[in-house]
Amino acid sequence: MNGRRFKFCTLHYRLRVLAILSIGFLVLFGCVSRVPPELVGDSTQAYVFPSAPQLRLNPAMHTAKIHRVDIDKRERFAVTASDDKSVLVWDLDSGQMLKRLRLPAAEVKIGKAYAVAMSPDGEQIAVG
Repeated sequence: MNGRRFKFCTLHYRLRVLAILSIGFLVLFGCVSRVPPELVGDSTQAYVFPSAPQLRLNPAMHTAKIHRVDIDKRERFAVTASDDKSVLVWDLDSGQMLKRLRLPAAEVKIGKAYAVAMSPDGEQIAVG
């Protein structure tokens, strides 16, 4: 009987120590994690987009990472969302770019397209 009780206490003790170490690990790395500099600032003020014209290149393809791709139901068109702050509509038969949609762009991450969806008929596009 004493042997069983000793094994239970040892297992219970080990689990308790493991739980305390796990919580300490989470607290330590949760408090030490660094906030990206673009997110630091006064969050009560709304961001104002620049009103001056901006010079942009207009290549026939994306110049940064593509996050999402979607196609219509009849597989005629594709739409791509990218970090270059643009959304491109493609003709799947010819492989040519049909249209470039530019998002309101500003510094850092404002204007990057992370998600895109096309309606089944290919008439509407949603970008996020």
